[in-house]
Amino acid sequence: MTDPQVAEIAGRRFDIPDHELLRRAVFTARATRSRGYQPRWVAVMDVFLLGSTFARHLCQRFGYDPDEQVRFGQSAPRKGNSHD
Repeated sequence: MTDPQVAEIAGRRFDIPDHELLRRAVFTARATRSRGYQPRWVAVMDVFLLGSTFARHLCQRFGYDPDEQVRFGQSAPRKGNSHD
């Protein structure tokens, strides 16, 4: 039986912990409601289909400022973030 948390691609095993996948998703969440800026917690709320309280908590859990402004389609946060 294969471990569902380990991917095997071309004979190589990749084990990315759920914690790391969530951290990356929170970091890359971008504004989806407009072409302007919005707080990171709003982008996280839309990506994960959460309420505002849980979205803010998820940002804080991974060390990101929930009120940091992120832009629609932007590849990096508006204000530099040294987590990556």
